[in-house]
Amino acid sequence: MLKRIGMMLLFISAVGCRGVHEKMTAHINNTLDSYNESLAAGNKLQASERLRRCANSGPDKEKCAVIQESLRKKAIEDKQREKIELEIKRIETLRVSTNPWDNISLAMEIQAGHIDKAYPNEDTVLIKKSFYGFGVCAKNNDPSCMSQYAQMILLGMDSLPKENLSSTKAKALYWLNLSARYGNENARRSLLELEEPIPTPDLSMEILQKDANSLAKETILASRESERRQSYYNSQMLEEKKRQNLIASFNNFFPKIVSCTSNKVGSYVFTNCN
Repeated sequence: MLKRIGMMLLFISAVGCRGVHEKMTAHINNTLDSYNESLAAGNKLQASERLRRCANSGPDKEKCAVIQESLRKKAIEDKQREKIELEIKRIETLRVSTNPWDNISLAMEIQAGHIDKAYPNEDTVLIKKSFYGFGVCAKNNDPSCMSQYAQMILLGMDSLPKENLSSTKAKALYWLNLSARYGNENARRSLLELEEPIPTPDLSMEILQKDANSLAKETILASRESERRQSYYNSQMLEEKKRQNLIASFNNFFPKIVSCTSNKVGSYVFTNCN
């Protein structure tokens, strides 16, 4: 019995000593020196925890609190700097891109005042580039480009003389109908708004067949990317200011293109004849 009691006392004593040791260790690690030791050892996680404890209590509480606040401000500054650098890189990428979706997105951001012009008429040049780019892309059988190309043609129609309206609208409807036949929802919606008949999406099976046979993987991925870009463009166009700026810029050069471009039957893509 006495032996059992002695063992219990020994156990309680050991536990108590360990608790005291842990408290003493925590106190020792609760100093500025312990924080600096962790930093020197490259243990950032441990250093962060020791600095937190040091700033909450201990002999170096005020010093640690100052360091903690300094690190917090630096973290915010680094995050802001990283965000700015990413935005600069994004704009630079858009400026060198030949993709018409990138061209028109950058033009709209410039016109909305989100990005400064690199030169006086950069937005107008970008809109022209996007228009011709969508024409080329439409000829390469991209349904999203067909729909966007048609919508840009329709944007410029209000600025045309009456004798050009019929042939110009015919071009827009050609691309909208072809895009709708591929199953493009934006084209189908545009035709509905124009009170035009919506064709059966008979060409959509062609895309599905390619997808099923994996014959045109890169083309399929490019098509999906175009759909994503068009969704982004549509969200941008919800802002009325951007829409009005785009229409004004487009109407500034579109009549010149129409007046010097052949309107022969089958000539469905406008070309730059300046």
